[in-house]
Amino acid sequence: MKNLFLLLILLSVIFSASLAIAKHHGLAEPCAKMQDAEAQAVLDIVHDAVALVELKGEAAFNEFSLSQSKWRRGDAYVFVHDLNGKLLCNGGFPQMVGKNMYGFRDVIGKPSVKFMIEQVTQSQRKDGWVHYLWPVPGKIEPKWKSTYVHLAKGPNNKKYVVAMGIYDVPTEPCFVAQQVDNAVRLLQAEGLNGFGALRDRLGPFIWKGAYVYVFGYDGIMYVNPGKPLLEGINVIKLMDESGVKPFVEMLEAAEPQQGRWVEYFWPKPAEHRARKKHAYVKRISIDGKDYVVGCGLYLAE
Repeated sequence: MKNLFLLLILLSVIFSASLAIAKHHGLAEPCAKMQDAEAQAVLDIVHDAVALVELKGEAAFNEFSLSQSKWRRGDAYVFVHDLNGKLLCNGGFPQMVGKNMYGFRDVIGKPSVKFMIEQVTQSQRKDGWVHYLWPVPGKIEPKWKSTYVHLAKGPNNKKYVVAMGIYDVPTEPCFVAQQVDNAVRLLQAEGLNGFGALRDRLGPFIWKGAYVYVFGYDGIMYVNPGKPLLEGINVIKLMDESGVKPFVEMLEAAEPQQGRWVEYFWPKPAEHRARKKHAYVKRISIDGKDYVVGCGLYLAE
């Protein structure tokens, strides 16, 4: 009986530790709840806009274009594309309505509209966030913009990409988790050939100071756009300033279906001082070999 009691205690501790990793500091799966109030407002407005498009179809676009309405929030505004990239409505830049934006690239070359369409058509969730550089209405200088996009189907069954963006929003946990999920889906489809897309600075997997990385259960770092000198290096024994071996923690936490969060200290790209970082990780198998796909964020940005 005593041994059974001790076993139950041990199982309870293991379960609690696993739960702490999964939901560490309130970090959760994408993207039901945002930590930033403005990002949450954008999420809510897009959901309302999707509901209106599904009710009224393109008749809703006139309402989105009104300057004094719920569809505008400071510098944020609702805009809509069709699945071919044609801009159908834009509350901030109405002069661009009617143009096909699929091939449009931001100031550093990211094809932002292409990313938006891919996010809502290739993701199982049919929504998500896209990050790119875009000017604030009435100004020239571009800023980092994070845009929430959601697929909508009008009464005539035509599909639309309904979106709204916010400038200089702090990196959200759900941004990180979404990109890991997208990277896992890419690697499942393309195998090791997908590593190039993860390194592409004009692709969706690198934005602001965030990036997706991949290392193997052999300890070798295969993809790391933030610290490219680590590629090809065995990182298993690396230890942060608190004595934690972050890559060991990630190996132990990573699972194929459910993402997990791990906390450690790590310097930002081009910095030497370590900061507290949280990484979201998943395990994936490619050609019989296991890898960890991860992305991190600094909560005190």
